[in-house]
Amino acid sequence: HQSQETKIYLPRWRSWNLLTTQSPRSMDSVILEDEVRGQIIHHFDRFFQSEKIYRERGIPYRTGICLHGAPGTGKTSLVRAICAQYNLRLYTVDLRNTNDQDLMELLWRVGTRSLVLMEDIDSVIASHDRSKADKRDDSERVTLSGLLNAIDGVVESEGRVFAFTTNHIAKIDPALLRPGRVDLKIELGVMSHAMLDRSLRKFLPEIELPFGANWRSDVTPAEFHQLVLQFEYQPERLVRLLTITNEKKLLEYI
Repeated sequence: HQSQETKIYLPRWRSWNLLTTQSPRSMDSVILEDEVRGQIIHHFDRFFQSEKIYRERGIPYRTGICLHGAPGTGKTSLVRAICAQYNLRLYTVDLRNTNDQDLMELLWRVGTRSLVLMEDIDSVIASHDRSKADKRDDSERVTLSGLLNAIDGVVESEGRVFAFTTNHIAKIDPALLRPGRVDLKIELGVMSHAMLDRSLRKFLPEIELPFGANWRSDVTPAEFHQLVLQFEYQPERLVRLLTITNEKKLLEYI
């Protein structure tokens, strides 16, 4: 059942401060391939229906997802949609501005039925460079072992979800991505021709789209939303901007 709003918390003095509440972001509003949307819903439906199995087997009742892809591909929007879909509170922590002890205490204080979002984890050296994992300085205060211990240390997980985002998944240490910590990896990219076609029909139902249009293949969901807002009253121009014009064919009709 979707919540009326999503509560968003930020760290403050080793505790959490309610930053704001936001209207729910529906899963349908996030631009995704149907197969990916189905994969995500299947994973979380099964997780939230399996608490008894986790308890009986002595497995911490938590799950983790890693969303990876270029900037603007909808990683944060998808996290918000998951929170709305499953009525989860959203806790956001910036690993660059904390240390091992603070992180451990923060995760102990996360409420039940919650999602903890750690964005751009590739920016934390400890997440992908073991040689620097135990060296602390002003710019790097979270160690790899500290990060893993903080995630694993929350024994009474109570339906907790960890979500990591990264632009460079190849940099991330495999220990962070192993099953039990990350159970689902989703790559988000530019919009396929089918996604563009479907999204245009949804946002511009009154426009007749060109048959067999040669859609651009470099548009991210963020860019698409920006263009839709920018050309809300010029839908024909929007369609032209999203198609690749074959100049040679165009000249034949002149």
